[in-house]
Amino acid sequence: MDAQSRDEKITGAAALLVVLFMLPGIGVAALYPQPPLAEPTSLVAYLAAHRTALLASSYLAALGWSGVLCVFAGGLWAMLSRAEGGSGVWSIVAFGACIATAFAIGVALTFWGVVIFRAPQIDASLASVLCDAAAFANLMTAFPNAVYTMAAAIVIRRTSVLPQWVGHGALAVAAVHLGSAACVARVGLLGPWGVLPSLAPLAHTAWLAAIAWVLLRR
Repeated sequence: MDAQSRDEKITGAAALLVVLFMLPGIGVAALYPQPPLAEPTSLVAYLAAHRTALLASSYLAALGWSGVLCVFAGGLWAMLSRAEGGSGVWSIVAFGACIATAFAIGVALTFWGVVIFRAPQIDASLASVLCDAAAFANLMTAFPNAVYTMAAAIVIRRTSVLPQWVGHGALAVAAVHLGSAACVARVGLLGPWGVLPSLAPLAHTAWLAAIAWVLLRR
């Protein structure tokens, strides 16, 4: 196996691991629906009741999004820069923004983890504020995410280093994330915990799964 093939396998495996580490969180959310944030007392009781499952799924999510995603960023840079040639400016942009995305997701998960860790002793009002901080930190991940996926899309479109539909998917991920960042209503579907902010990480996960499928089958 040559260096290029090895890089592709590592990148595909990293993308797959991020997806796999995301799945427990999706399962916990489906099994134990979160109460409205407008009811802080119920929220703290919910976090205390499911503390172990929530902490475990948050740990795995952090391992995937803040750890393995950095490995994926390195592999993606190697692929894109090799295909782009020259100065490789868009490859560098994609790498830097992907690392920034990993860091930003880690910040959001830290706020969320503190609330879970301190339940049920934490004051309900403080828990509500920290949950809002986690939600807004999650919204802010949209900007570096959009930059890295759009930069990747530019290289893919120009070089076909990955199938063109993967590039189209990258643009869709960027659009969903930028839309989610505008969801700042206090309540309802357009709030930080509404539809688009929930859909954005799922879109990113699906895109990574697509990349893993392409690379690991080569």
